Parts: sequence; C-alpha cells; structure tokens
Amino acid sequence: MAQVKHLTNAPIKEALIDFRVSVPEEVRPEDIVTIEKEIKDIFPERKERWTGSIEIEFKGPDMKSQAANELDGYQFHSADKKNILQLTRSGFTFNWLEPYKSWSDFRNEAFKYWQLYESVVSPSIKRVGLRYINNLAIPLPILDFADYINAAPQVPEALPQAIHSFLTRVMFQDPDSEAFAMVTQALESIDFEANVAPIVLDIDVYQTSENIFGNDEAWEMLEKFRTFKNKIFFESITDKTEGFFL
Repeated sequence: MAQVKHLTNAPIKEALIDFRVSVPEEVRPEDIVTIEKEIKDIFPERKERWTGSIEIEFKGPDMKSQAANELDGYQFHSADKKNILQLTRSGFTFNWLEPYKSWSDFRNEAFKYWQLYESVVSPSIKRVGLRYINNLAIPLPILDFADYINAAPQVPEALPQAIHSFLTRVMFQDPDSEAFAMVTQALESIDFEANVAPIVLDIDVYQTSENIFGNDEAWEMLEKFRTFKNKIFFESITDKTEGFFL
C-alpha cells in the first residue's frame, strides 16, 4: 500500500470544490449578483453563465422545436487569474489553479465564499464533489509507462509499442465514505519541445443523494473525500514518479 506524503512540488494543475444544489423558485440571478460587492476586490471580472434547453413537439408528420436560453448565474475571475468562483442557481464551484498552496488554504477560501452564497440563495445540497487535476509531466525518454503509473496502458505484444497517446477512465466506490471516484488518465500527445510526456491524472470524488445533504455534513464529507483522493493519487503513481515531486 502506497504511503500518503507531502509533496513539495505537487503536480496539481487545478483543484475544485463543487456543490450541485437546488434553490427556492424565487431566487434569481439578480439576487446572486449582489454578492459581487463583497468580492469585487478579489474577483474583479464577472461573466454570465447561461443554460440552454430545446423543446421538441411532434404533431403528425411535422416536428416543431424551440430553443430557450436562461441566465443561471455568474462566473467571477480573480485579478491574478488563479481562482474562479462560479455562483449559479444550480450550483457553487470554487476553482484553484496552480500554484496550489495547501488543503487548508483551499478549503477555507471556498468556505468563505460558500457562506456568502448560502446567505443569498438558501441552497439545498444534492451533490458534493472534490476534484483534482494533476499533470505528471514525465521526462523523456519513456521506455515503459508502467515505470511511472501503476495502471499503464497495454498494447498487445505483437503490435508496435510506441504509445503516443492514451485515455483510460474508471469509476469505483469507497466503502468507507461511500463516495464514488471517477479517475481519468490521459496523454493527448508527447511534448517534444518541453521533453516531457504530460500525463493527466484527473481524480473526481463525489457523492449524490436522493435526500439533501446538510451544510455541516457536506463540508465534513469533503475531508473524507480528500483522504480518498490522496489514496487514489499515491496508488496511481510509482515511487519513481513520486520522486519527481518530493
């Protein structure tokens, strides 16, 4: 079993905390935008988030379709382009782009903005998610991807072994937290200019419920998700790869 360690140079490209929610019918995007005055100094750039729907109606041999777009909320970008805050009628998402500092910094910042959002829209939490996107950036040359990742792609022996790209995705459940994990490994192309193979290790841990998650419950779940996420990360890479980031 791999040991979870602190990585001085963690390969985290992006981390995000994501809640899918339902809100009272009377809540409108105009209510959400009132939060802007509280965060304007940190998040000076605002973009609208729209949702679209298509309604199709069949009458005999004829078909009629009607498209509709609706403003769902807003996306706010920090001045340094390192954080994105998405506040909509359907969810709350806080993105932290590289460089990643620490879990406590990430979580505390997200919680601060969640409290503002919660005070305005009174959300009911239906899905809790924690996602980390890592770029392993393995130096070339690579003779065998299994030297670096524990679930390396395999090509039948009779075929050429020079892998230029791959994509794998698996989903499984943690019996302790009951959370699901969607784990994606991808290599789109070798970066010969940087002399690395930029392998993406995308770990998305989440849980949904037919019932509603309480506010305290949701944030406690994130702590368990982080433990599960760390286990997945260190079990996914070899000691050789781990050494690049210590």
